[in-house]
Amino acid sequence: MLHFKLAFQYIKKNLSRSLSIILSISIGIAIILGAGVINENVEKADIEGLRYELGNYHLKIKNIDKETIKNIDKEKNVEYTAIEQPQDGSNYKGQLLNITGINKNYLNISKSKLISGRMPQNTNEIAAEKWVLQNLGLEGEVGEKISLDLNGKKKKETFTVVGIISDRVYEKSIGIMEFFAKVYPNKEVNLYMKVNEDTEEGINSTINNIIKKNSIKKEDVRRNTMLINSIAKSEKYDNKLLILFSIMILFLIFIVYSIYNISIVQRLSEYGMLRAIGGNKSQIFKLTFYELLILSLISLPLGILIGVVGSKAIGVYVCSTIAENSFEIANIVISKNPIIMSLIFIILMIIILCYIVSKKINKIPIIDSINKNNSKNKIKKSIFNLKAGKKLSVEKVIAINNILVNKKTFVVTVISIALGGTMFILSDFVMTLKSEDTRLSLEINTNINSDFKIEQTSVDYSKGISADELKKIEGIDGVKTVEPYKTNYISIYNIDKNKITFPEYFKFVEDFISNKKYEGLMKTESNGRYSSKGSFYGYNNKNLKELDNFLIEGKINIKELNSGNNVILKIPKEGSGHKVVDINVGDKIKIKIPKNMLSSEESIKFPDNIEYIEKELTVSGIVSRIYNQNVYFSREGIDVIASDKVFSEITGVDKYKFVNIDCKEDANIKNIEDELYKITKNNVGCNLRNLSKEVKNLQKNISYKNMILNGMTLILLIMSFFNIFNNISYNLVSRKSEFDTLKAIGLSNKKLKNMVIYEGLVYSIVSSILVVLLSLAGQYLLYYKYFKKILISPTWFINWKLYIVVVIVSIAIGILSTYIPFRIIRNDKK
Repeated sequence: MLHFKLAFQYIKKNLSRSLSIILSISIGIAIILGAGVINENVEKADIEGLRYELGNYHLKIKNIDKETIKNIDKEKNVEYTAIEQPQDGSNYKGQLLNITGINKNYLNISKSKLISGRMPQNTNEIAAEKWVLQNLGLEGEVGEKISLDLNGKKKKETFTVVGIISDRVYEKSIGIMEFFAKVYPNKEVNLYMKVNEDTEEGINSTINNIIKKNSIKKEDVRRNTMLINSIAKSEKYDNKLLILFSIMILFLIFIVYSIYNISIVQRLSEYGMLRAIGGNKSQIFKLTFYELLILSLISLPLGILIGVVGSKAIGVYVCSTIAENSFEIANIVISKNPIIMSLIFIILMIIILCYIVSKKINKIPIIDSINKNNSKNKIKKSIFNLKAGKKLSVEKVIAINNILVNKKTFVVTVISIALGGTMFILSDFVMTLKSEDTRLSLEINTNINSDFKIEQTSVDYSKGISADELKKIEGIDGVKTVEPYKTNYISIYNIDKNKITFPEYFKFVEDFISNKKYEGLMKTESNGRYSSKGSFYGYNNKNLKELDNFLIEGKINIKELNSGNNVILKIPKEGSGHKVVDINVGDKIKIKIPKNMLSSEESIKFPDNIEYIEKELTVSGIVSRIYNQNVYFSREGIDVIASDKVFSEITGVDKYKFVNIDCKEDANIKNIEDELYKITKNNVGCNLRNLSKEVKNLQKNISYKNMILNGMTLILLIMSFFNIFNNISYNLVSRKSEFDTLKAIGLSNKKLKNMVIYEGLVYSIVSSILVVLLSLAGQYLLYYKYFKKILISPTWFINWKLYIVVVIVSIAIGILSTYIPFRIIRNDKK
């Protein structure tokens, strides 16, 4: 207890030093807590986005019996189950329509709800989304009737609309049109299941136990893998995040050390006296340990308070900025993990600092400690003074001499200041890259990428949106951009076996339901060679140019693509980033398209007994991804992209299958929707989807993530600048006796002020240079060693404006952090 009392007495005696250290530790805790909270809430935003896009369930079981459903419903870890029963279908005026039996829980899957009327209870009663009814020529109101020729029953039946449900995001984005009916007994059903996400065993283990207990076949289950993996990832820190936190913890320990080290230098004589009267290494270590422990115990609640208040402030800002958040994610959640990381920071800090400080103290001879003599190079510094004195003013020479005498303190302080600025610039760099990647991912991986979508759903690929209809769309008031796409399905044939570099990839994607249905993507031909199924697209010049974002080989030459037989290939990559087929720029490929433009399950298998359009094409570029993939065909295949001119020359089709429409910010969405309906209603098989609300909601999700990341960046900036102020100010305040000596030998207040300001400038300028060098090196390593490999289409950039701002503010704070404490010291002496 003696060591504890001595440490406590010292803290009380040297209150200003202790407060400075407490503040540094508190800032460290707040940064770690804030970083952890921000990371967890960004992941939360991702999870809610996936629920919104993919569905709020974990498992789908096909063809399940009643008894098994009852058993699953009894499971304590099952939150809810939903039933889906495919019943029939119809081709109504060219629109493909499914009739599906559901229970009320089914709406939970897509976060839909009943907005008017009731759920179907009787035969031939239906509930539907308003956009579906409107595309069928109805008003979208309860009580309307519609007569359908049913594909399964082979007869006509009339259905009554008894309920209107809110739009289902994923289904609406890809144009799946469904009527929902009551579930009929004694018919097969599919079951969707959501389990408790907070169980100790985890989602996958819970699912595995249910599957095993009920003897469910492997081929009958499909997991919502992206959602499950995202939830699992959010529950634990992955290796990359642990590395990031480790670097952050070491950086913050370094900052605390830079302050604590100055305090130790000021106390060398006290430690020397303690050793002189018999104090050993163990006692020195204990004194340091108890001092840091007391300071840390005071700092912990203060740091947590700052971190929590800062995080909540970001949450309040986000809530007030993003109104009506559809993801229900605006409330910042604080879990135990960031607090645990803060405790780890404190424990490591105490151990590391105690070791370094006690070792440092014990290395200095006792006499030198008592005399506060920790210098080994006084002669050189005197020579510097003699030479510099001829060119520099006295106060500048003294300032530089102070820096050289306390060289280690200077280096430690400069590095800690530079690391703060570097972390701020690098966090901005990473946030900008990730924000752009999120935007691109949204455009590529979902169909929620334009305010309106028009799609010709007819199985006749010669039908579509004409050039005249396109002009009318472009002429609607408030329309900003119109992007049309032509599409068909093709087979690239006569591929040599040696060109298939990763056959395992094609074996893996064979298990996907859509690929099984059409007998797989890769097919062995009678001559021993291979053919690969995919989609064929016709892009306009603007969309072709945008493929530059995903180019991995060759070039996008618009002139070449509009003449001759040049095309772009989209080739998937396997896990390590290599192309799955060895087709290169300049290679010739042979394609075939069914001559009869009427698609069917049989024609998509590319049998030998039908006629084809065949063509040899030259590959002028290879991309890794494309915009607006045809969701009715596999995304995993090799796709061919031509100019819309070349597409029409090959297929004879001059109409567009898809049209994406974006509106101006101040546009009247309802008016545009009405005008588009007037254009599309007479085009049989054409459906219109208003996705403006869904696009806005997803943009809100991106804005949410960006705001909380911006909040974290701002916290880092404030903490970094505060660290500059704290370091330099404390360094100055700790030298009061030195200033008294300089004044006693004749140095005026003005010269003393100039000296400390010059010293602050040196600290700021040197640390600013280091910030620029470390930030450039950090950006280079992050971009070329990490982000270039994992992001969709990252672009290298240097935000010079941000660099300049950081340097200017650092210099300004460097001056203030010397001038303000100097005035306090000067006033104390009056």
